[in-house]
Amino acid sequence: MAGYLFKLLGGLYVFYPVKMFVRERIEGYFFRYHVAQILNDASRAFPISEYWSARDLVNQSPFRGLISEFVRVGDFYPAPKDIAVAINISVGAYGEADDKKEASIIDLAFHISHEIKSRVISDYFLKTMMEDLHKDIDKIQIDGDRNQIQELFKTKKSVFLAYYSTFSKPEFSFSIKVWHQSQDKSYIDWREEDALVVYLDPMRIREGFFQVGFDYYCHQMESRLQVATREGGYEQFNGHWDGDLIWVR
Repeated sequence: MAGYLFKLLGGLYVFYPVKMFVRERIEGYFFRYHVAQILNDASRAFPISEYWSARDLVNQSPFRGLISEFVRVGDFYPAPKDIAVAINISVGAYGEADDKKEASIIDLAFHISHEIKSRVISDYFLKTMMEDLHKDIDKIQIDGDRNQIQELFKTKKSVFLAYYSTFSKPEFSFSIKVWHQSQDKSYIDWREEDALVVYLDPMRIREGFFQVGFDYYCHQMESRLQVATREGGYEQFNGHWDGDLIWVR
C-alpha cells in the first residue's frame, strides 16, 4: 500500500510540501521496495556466510549505511568493490580463509549493483527523486576489477582500510582514529602505526562507522569513545545516553 502511495505522490512531487514529505521517506521506500527484494531473491543463489543469508544484510549497519548513499545528496556512488567490502564487514568474513564464501560475496556485490541501477532506471518515482538530489544515474557503477577485490580480501588491514575510506570527508578537520584487529589475532592491535585516521563531518557520520570489535579516539575531543549513538541514519561520537546506543565501553 505504501508503495502505491509513493507512486501517487510522485505525480504531485512539484509541490514543495509534497517534495519535503517524500524526501524524508525516500530511504525507507528504497530499502523496503527495492533493496529488501533484491536481497530476498539473491539469498537463494549467493551463500555468503554460515550464519547469515543475503536477506539479513538489510538490517546490518555497514551494508545499510553504504547503500543509503545511493539516495543521499553527494557525489559518492558505491561501486561493487565498496559493496563487497561492506558485506564482508557485515558478516565478519575478514580474516576467514574461505574462497567459496568470498567468491559468493563478490558475486552478490556485482549482482546488487546491476539490480540497483536497473531498478532506478525503471522506477520513475525513484529516478525522479535521484535527479532532484542531483544524482547522476550514469555514475552508478556495475563493473569492476574482480581480481582487485580478491586481492583486497587477503588481509584484514586492506579490508578495514577500504571500508573506512568510504566514510572519508577530507574537506573536514574533524577526525577519528580507528584501532582494529591485527592479521593473525581476533583482538585489537593497539600499535599506533597500524591505526586508521578518518576525516568526517561530525554531524553526518554515516550509519555503520562504529563497530563492535574496534576502538575509536576523537582528536578534536581528545577522548576515547565512551558511547556511540544512532539517529536518523547517522551516528554520533559520545552522543547522549538516551539515544539509540550502538557502542558502549
